[in-house]
Amino acid sequence: MIDQLSQATQKLLALAARSPEQIERTKLLYLGIAYAAVWIAISAYLFSLSRRQRSLEDRLKRLEADKPLEENSPGPEPSAE
Repeated sequence: MIDQLSQATQKLLALAARSPEQIERTKLLYLGIAYAAVWIAISAYLFSLSRRQRSLEDRLKRLEADKPLEENSPGPEPSAE
């Protein structure tokens, strides 16, 4: 238990002993990592949207090819009841 507290204290002292330049570099590193992660997420989302759109366009083309729309179709015939 005392060894764990001693190790934790040493880590805190090491962090406190860092220069302001080192702290700024660390902050900038984290900012750069976060910036890259956001752009990766945005790119993945846009890629996903483009694939979905392409899939829907293909499906629409297949549906249009299976049953072409007729401009002058009279529609369903009324029932004779």
